[in-house]
Amino acid sequence: MPIAAAARHTDWIGCIDFGTALSKVAVVKAVARDDLTQDCIRPLPVGLREGFQPRSPFLCPSIVFIHDDRTVFGLEAEADARRGQIRGRQAFASLKQHLSTHSLDELDDPLPEEIDPTGRFTPRAALMLYLAHLLERAGAVAPLTKAPWPVPIRIARPAWDPNRAAAG
Repeated sequence: MPIAAAARHTDWIGCIDFGTALSKVAVVKAVARDDLTQDCIRPLPVGLREGFQPRSPFLCPSIVFIHDDRTVFGLEAEADARRGQIRGRQAFASLKQHLSTHSLDELDDPLPEEIDPTGRFTPRAALMLYLAHLLERAGAVAPLTKAPWPVPIRIARPAWDPNRAAAG
């Protein structure tokens, strides 16, 4: 059954902390704040990737690297970005900072050629793909922590001023 059609575990909430350098995901029991205990919080090891050694299994680098024929995320994107520097290539990094420092109108502009040689991606598309990557990783590793999945999702928004927060 496709994940989009699967029933949600509504007694838990998936919480994404979308960070400037690193992001993380936890599944939290949907109870009143005063009733929360350590057993109600299950951090997910979204940093685990076959063939890569994460600094922490619970952190995923907030970085996207766009190749001519594929797009990679996290640890793989970091590795490819290091190799790509020789050819003048850059990764789309510090995603949350990009949201905080660029005009929201710029989200639909094409990414610079050194970041996206294909000319197909905007910052909005790259950000959405990164968040989809985090969700895919969360679903893949949830069974390792016996966390329910799929669950409703919340994304912690940046600490923006009220006008930017409303527009974001």
